[in-house]
Amino acid sequence: MTEVPRPSSADYALIHAVGWLACNVMSSDPWRGIMIEVIAEAMPAANSAIPMVRDFAAHGAEILAARGDDRAMARATSAARDVTQKFHQIRAAEALEVFRKGKRNA
Repeated sequence: MTEVPRPSSADYALIHAVGWLACNVMSSDPWRGIMIEVIAEAMPAANSAIPMVRDFAAHGAEILAARGDDRAMARATSAARDVTQKFHQIRAAEALEVFRKGKRNA
């Protein structure tokens, strides 16, 4: 079984920028612009071998394509919410397992 590589800083920048836009729909334009810049810069360096990063990159591409069109941006960020929720569910479950192992080994 091949081991999936760990996410890089570019991967996490992409994940967090897409997630921020998906969850902060009422955000100010300057912050939206900053997050869109993060997506544009991080996406080319993102590791598509990591399935979750590949999902975020797909939503990042939709967000970049929607620039300047408020309706398209609303659709793109709404679609990105599902992958953002999935990411946090997986990370929360992993963190809980590490915590439980620590308690058992204490």
